[in-house]
Amino acid sequence: MKIVAPRPWMQYILIAAGVYNILWGAIAFFMPSYYLEHLNLSFPNAHWTIKAIGVMEVLFGIAYIIANRKPFKHWLIIFIGFSVKIMASMFYFYYVYVGVLPKHLTSMILANDVVWLIPFGIILYFAFEHHQSTTELSAYDMNPRKLKSLENIHTNTGVSLQAHTDQHPTMLVFLRHFGCPFCREALLEISKNRKHIESAGTKIVLVHLVDEATAQEITKQYGIDDIPRIADPEKKIYKAFGLGRGTLLQLFGINVIIRGVIHAIFNMNPPRPFIGDGFQMPGIFVIHKGMVVQTFKHTSLADRPDYIELAKVEF
Repeated sequence: MKIVAPRPWMQYILIAAGVYNILWGAIAFFMPSYYLEHLNLSFPNAHWTIKAIGVMEVLFGIAYIIANRKPFKHWLIIFIGFSVKIMASMFYFYYVYVGVLPKHLTSMILANDVVWLIPFGIILYFAFEHHQSTTELSAYDMNPRKLKSLENIHTNTGVSLQAHTDQHPTMLVFLRHFGCPFCREALLEISKNRKHIESAGTKIVLVHLVDEATAQEITKQYGIDDIPRIADPEKKIYKAFGLGRGTLLQLFGINVIIRGVIHAIFNMNPPRPFIGDGFQMPGIFVIHKGMVVQTFKHTSLADRPDYIELAKVEF
């Protein structure tokens, strides 16, 4: 999993926003009449209102400059600034539309708020991506790697995962929500290839996000309800193996959409209502005696693992 890092332009944007806000706020505080005259504003306590706005702008400016050093760590500052700017823009244009505010304030709103929405929004998006990528670092990506606490994870049969992996190589298949056509495809392929997988000496254990009764009902449709299952609705095991929620491209990229449409048409398997977490990413881990010996982590939902090849484990 590649860590999403801050781009240099993010720092430049935050410094520019900080300097702009400080200058605008300082002028508003020390020379409120400058804005009142140039913007042709007149209302009760106008000078004190402009001064108060100036103090707020200076504080936001200082906050942006502080945030520029570590934009992702200080995402909350950026989020608050983004929220204030988008609300100010929406309120202004609404009140201009209904005739309460004058149109000649548009240039000020554009400079103070609107022009910063896109860069701030992009920074927040990448901050989210960064959070996802760092969360998924707990994955067991390095093979082989000794797993811990498998003794505390039990299948629906009551057998611990440690016992499963001690007896034979175990293919731990983490599923998405059962309404996903790719999840249904995975169940279908496991059903078709089960004999080949098990003939290689590897047994299968499914990990899912719903209650055991629902999982049994759905897996029964594919004739694999006898395969041991682990219910993990709180996603603790998913997170332990580094399987987090997908990014927009992983979930809705053009390759995902194209393959999803093709699959739905030719396999008569359209998307169904969510039965689990629709943003959860799947993955496959082959474990033997507590060691990860094979790993397949989806880079997008369009990825199609070769279950038979994964089952071919040499010791």
